Amino acid sequence: MFNKKHKDISKVKMSIAKKGKYTGSKNPNGKKIINTITGEIHDSLQEVATILNVSKSHLCRKINPNNRTKNDTPYKYV
Repeated sequence: MFNKKHKDISKVKMSIAKKGKYTGSKNPNGKKIINTITGEIHDSLQEVATILNVSKSHLCRKINPNNRTKNDTPYKYV
């Protein structure tokens, strides 16, 4: 849609249609997280962050293998 804009009502309808569609296990780009101690598998990073009571970005920095931050949690990507 070059040089065209959506009407406000259309923006609201599109927003409502997408709410909750790609959250948690429904996210096609989401990675599963495993607890290496218990073997429990979680569907999303947000789920584990809620359990540990930390922010999602903080946990992502910890368990990302490409980061230099030490992973002191028992979680890693599957």
